[in-house]
Amino acid sequence: MELILTLEQGGAQTLLLEKLRYLQRQGCFVMVCAFEDGPTRPQFEAAGIPVHLIQPSRWSVVALPLFLLELSRIRRHLIDLLNRHQIDIIQSHLLSRYDFLLPGLRRAVKHLRLVIWTFHNTTFEIRQQDHLGLKMPVYRWLYRHFSRRVDAIVMVAPAVKTAMLEEFAFDERIVHVIENAISLETYTSTGDSTALRTALGIPPQAKILLTAGRLTEQKGQRYLLEAFAQALVAHPDVYLCIAGEGALLDDLKRLAANLKIEGRVRFLGVRQDIPALLALTDLFLLPSLWEGLPQALLEAMAAAKPIIATRIPGVAGLIEDQHNGRLVPPATVNELSQAISDCLESPEACQQMGMRARETVRQKHDIVRLGQAYLHLYDRLLGT
Repeated sequence: MELILTLEQGGAQTLLLEKLRYLQRQGCFVMVCAFEDGPTRPQFEAAGIPVHLIQPSRWSVVALPLFLLELSRIRRHLIDLLNRHQIDIIQSHLLSRYDFLLPGLRRAVKHLRLVIWTFHNTTFEIRQQDHLGLKMPVYRWLYRHFSRRVDAIVMVAPAVKTAMLEEFAFDERIVHVIENAISLETYTSTGDSTALRTALGIPPQAKILLTAGRLTEQKGQRYLLEAFAQALVAHPDVYLCIAGEGALLDDLKRLAANLKIEGRVRFLGVRQDIPALLALTDLFLLPSLWEGLPQALLEAMAAAKPIIATRIPGVAGLIEDQHNGRLVPPATVNELSQAISDCLESPEACQQMGMRARETVRQKHDIVRLGQAYLHLYDRLLGT
């Protein structure tokens, strides 16, 4: 069973779907349990993967007595699910406070043999919300304490391992790096994209830039809008598509209007057709301020697209500047604008970088490698 916080459209959910499809093909029974519904639920169900929803807690860990009461309710629900489906392995993703439920489940579930946590980011999300500095000391103690009772902690990139060991001082003997991966076949460009271009309201000869991700401060879209406005001066035949939704949507729309570029920006919302959008794209951009190992970047690389990304941990390990993409410092408008102009002015060189990016994915980040790594980890932990 994979236990994830939300079924929103995001990199962790995309990765999880790819992983479970692979494990299904190897004869494993798989299921997903989430605390919040979202647009990826139909994708899991279409793949024949059962999805179960649990009502989340209304209280944070700071309100400890009420929080513990809610955890007790959720624990009972999980025990019932695990027993009913005779689950052997439970693995968590993006859970934060719910992670602490997992170590105690084994006593109540006779079939449960492995408990695994997964970390997807170089920055622990609660830290970004802890403005008063009250939550992180509690989380730090809880993670250190309960980590002694889990079988493994998986990090999705070496940079995530480095950051989380520094944050929580886990025992390195139970920490494993299994890097994110993707199915190359999904991102092989085929077919005519004229209809999609028309639906987006973009002229036939115009260049298209694409970024995809939640509309949050982490993803750095405001810097991209400012850089795009600068690049438009020399390249007026370019459009920017922003796929995703989030809390900053209205702010980003206002910024586009203030920059007088709203006519050249398309806010696409959550999309289920990312491979088709990538096939239409001339240049993919990832302006994030921090990441783990971004699935959106792997998607663009698998599609052999020219890429401009920020030089941050988790990304710099994937992209080598001027080889399989371009790297710029995070939160820098001028450098990002210049890189956009450079790529638009040197399309052949950028296409070669895109081809090398796809080769990077083929060699190091194909979904088969990830699936085999997980099966090997499970077998080793189970002693089989």
